[in-house]
Amino acid sequence: MLLLRYWMVGEEGVIQNHTQKTRIRALILKKGFGVGELMDEKLSVLWERGKYPFNQTTLYMDDIIEINSLHICLEIIVRFLKEQLNVTEIYLNHDWHEHDGYINSSNKITINDFEEFLTDNISLYKSRDEDTNVCITIYPDNLTFILRYNILEENEDKSYPGIWGDFDLTIDEKYINDIKSLIETSFSKYLLSNAKEYFDKIYAG
Repeated sequence: MLLLRYWMVGEEGVIQNHTQKTRIRALILKKGFGVGELMDEKLSVLWERGKYPFNQTTLYMDDIIEINSLHICLEIIVRFLKEQLNVTEIYLNHDWHEHDGYINSSNKITINDFEEFLTDNISLYKSRDEDTNVCITIYPDNLTFILRYNILEENEDKSYPGIWGDFDLTIDEKYINDIKSLIETSFSKYLLSNAKEYFDKIYAG
């Protein structure tokens, strides 16, 4: 679902870095990460039938977390995926499973491309989908994992001032203990569920 980095925000808590914003937007356009790319048909069919990886385990947050904690968790996970699962290429989509269940296609990119979203907190924030409950989702050809994250608009929830979000990671059960240990180092609280049951519960279609 990594290094500790902080980013100062400007007056009234608004992120201020035009160069960073432009670079992230350029990457999105270059790689074709359009807003129309949602949970794809392949994943949808596997989910509905309870097939791999939806017969494995999903680790998810028990509440939203601050963007710095989210950044740390995502970095930890992506490093593990690269080093232990030898992931080099992934599919990326904007997943509307929790929004209205709309299905569309994904784009194939490299894991290094995706890591540009994790350069710092600003990059991560700018990579979000601006619709409510739409996750950024990645997975590899062999489907050993599905990593998703969602980030709220800054100050969107009065109970959570600043920038907050969450993530979930569906992964082959043989890796779940390693992932649990890594997430525990970030001091983020998590829950576990059967993947099919989890995605059934959060479906908004």
